[in-house]
Amino acid sequence: MFEQQLRRAAAAGFLGVEITFRDLCSYANRSILGFTGEQDIPSLLTTAEEIRGLCEKANVQIVCLHAPTDINVTRSASERSEKMAEVERWLLVMKGLGTATLHVEA
Repeated sequence: MFEQQLRRAAAAGFLGVEITFRDLCSYANRSILGFTGEQDIPSLLTTAEEIRGLCEKANVQIVCLHAPTDINVTRSASERSEKMAEVERWLLVMKGLGTATLHVEA
């Protein structure tokens, strides 16, 4: 399914795509036995590299990773600390995808 979307994007003339955490988790859930969700960084890194390969095969660049939540909705120091740890995980996944851009909701 994901591969078909990439091929359609390329056929329509798109040079790049945005990958969402939902895309990543959905793909991981289908392809990795025992995937446990957004906290499962090893599985997400494997998935990111697989998706990167699919994009290269389709000749489509990954423009950015779309963050799953708004990092600005923090009230306490502990919430900010948790969000920053989450951002660090996103940065690891971005590296696996081969993109340097993180799309964060305002």
